[in-house]
Amino acid sequence: MIDKLMRYINKHVYKNAENVIVLGTEMKNYLVNHQISKNPDNIHVIPNWYDMRQLQDNHIYNDTFKDYREQYDKIILYSGNMGQLQDTETLISFLKLNKDQPQTLTILCGHGKKFADVKTAIEDHRIENVKMFEFLTGTDYADVLKLRMYVLHH
Repeated sequence: MIDKLMRYINKHVYKNAENVIVLGTEMKNYLVNHQISKNPDNIHVIPNWYDMRQLQDNHIYNDTFKDYREQYDKIILYSGNMGQLQDTETLISFLKLNKDQPQTLTILCGHGKKFADVKTAIEDHRIENVKMFEFLTGTDYADVLKLRMYVLHH
């Protein structure tokens, strides 16, 4: 019920907004492709919280992330919101299915209403090949982007 109401409100807001600001071209494309906003000219993209210049080399500064790169054969990254409307149940199901893969690490970074629920599920199911972080910024975020091999996108 809340989901339907939010979709209605969002569609009305986007339709009548003079300008819409989004983080990344993917979000702009989503709004246009799903006809949530029918005016791509009023959608303005601002860069995400990382600096592309920090991704130009493969050097990782954070010692913890260096250790992850050496310890695991595969690294999967989920970075983003874990809020009310995100399907964290699917994420948790994936983590449970992947828990017996000791050479695979999943890194979750972000925040949101369901962040604690995901953390609790990881602890309850004793999933050891997952590391959770709040939002990472600056060099830490660039480092985690450099070491990831696969990205889960929601």
